[in-house]
Amino acid sequence: MSEARIPHQFNFEANDLKKEWSDWLQAFGFYLVASKKKGEKDEVKIAVLLNQLGNRGIEIYNTLKADKEEGIDDPSKVFQTYQEVVDAFTKHFSPQRNVLHERFRFNKIALQQGQPLIEFITQLKTSAATCDFAERDNMIRDRIVAQIADEDLLSRLLDKGDSLTLEEATKMCRLHESRKTEIQDIAGGTKQVDFVRKGTFKANKNDSRNQNNNNASSKKYDCLKCGSRHEARKCPAYGKQCTECGRYNHFKIGCFVNKNRSNKNKRSNGNNNNKKYYNNKRSTKSLEAKDTDDEEEYYLDYINVVNKINKDDKHNEWSIIGIINNNKIKFKMDSGSQVNIIPLRVFNVLKENNEIELKTSKIKLSAYNNNKLKVIGEAILKLSIKEKVAMVKFLIIDTPDKPILGLEVCESMNLIKRLATVTKQELISKESVMKEYANAFKGLGTFPGKPYELKLMSNAQPVTHAPRRVAKQLMERLKLKLTELEE
Repeated sequence: MSEARIPHQFNFEANDLKKEWSDWLQAFGFYLVASKKKGEKDEVKIAVLLNQLGNRGIEIYNTLKADKEEGIDDPSKVFQTYQEVVDAFTKHFSPQRNVLHERFRFNKIALQQGQPLIEFITQLKTSAATCDFAERDNMIRDRIVAQIADEDLLSRLLDKGDSLTLEEATKMCRLHESRKTEIQDIAGGTKQVDFVRKGTFKANKNDSRNQNNNNASSKKYDCLKCGSRHEARKCPAYGKQCTECGRYNHFKIGCFVNKNRSNKNKRSNGNNNNKKYYNNKRSTKSLEAKDTDDEEEYYLDYINVVNKINKDDKHNEWSIIGIINNNKIKFKMDSGSQVNIIPLRVFNVLKENNEIELKTSKIKLSAYNNNKLKVIGEAILKLSIKEKVAMVKFLIIDTPDKPILGLEVCESMNLIKRLATVTKQELISKESVMKEYANAFKGLGTFPGKPYELKLMSNAQPVTHAPRRVAKQLMERLKLKLTELEE
């Protein structure tokens, strides 16, 4: 039998020393059992413990021992057993807990985009252990219900009412995620259109990476979607239609279609013999992680179209089979995506019998509501589709969604082709339109009298309002229904 592995080095600088000590002590206990030292004398186990903690641990031990010896006639009786030493260290690394602060941290826990529900529930249980709740299970249950975004699951949880227990809620969440995965595998009921577009994020050397969301959202940044500088979630382009491509949520200055067209023209001036191989490079910025303070951020939007899919309709979703490391993978071809994505579960299968280098990535992905998506890393993989081969850079993210091939890969491998483009016509004058369609400006539909003039206050400030989740006409009825459900 091989020698037992020693526990990891204890981090005396950890933010949460109580948890660090608890985790390390558990690993040390396993080490004692595996190395057959658990049955040794107390003085031997104490020596092994201090040996593993190092000089810093010995200094703390001497201090604790000196404090204990004060007022005792026989100092030799101090710390005679291994358990006494462990209890002293546990007390040292466990300062008095502020229950109010612990409950504040519990209430700040939110379900992140793409986070499994079971992982979220485990996070709530861990945090609730230090909150001293009188009804711990009910507090966790209520927090779960408050964070569920899926209407179907939320409806089934609410139908249970006060009889819903934490165990039942956990079971329903686990069953819901299992069914969701099965539905995605058989491609039934729900189809997704994944849209990835580029945003900007400027990192500052002096900024802490652990700032809270409130501080981050109040900072202004240069927005590539509208071309102006504003705070997060206050983009004037939100809800507006682009005059260049016809899509929404950006102006012409931030239109990625226009940028891709200019980048394509630049690439066409290069060597045509290299078109067979795709190196995923841009003319403006490279997606490769470099030692720089600039980080690239991409927004990942999901548009769920919930309807019944006809088995005879083969054009509900563009997908194609690709081969990586002798594994067949079904990719979704997404002309709106600027990056290529492989879910973590698929990547784990690819690397089972192959050595794949997974590099760290400075690229950030986030949904439009600013929920961050966890990027595990990036890898360059050899992709074969029919007779075409390309070296493609993929982002590895922890998501249950399908693998995605972005616009550049699809164009480079001739998977999609632009058959027609809409060109901008010359501006038409108001006079020529009224002259050509004179009948449309006479009779029914015109206002009597002179045209009405709208006057704005000289000091008026334009304000961008977020779209209403509920129509104003339905607001009172919604309040009554919610009150009825609470009662």
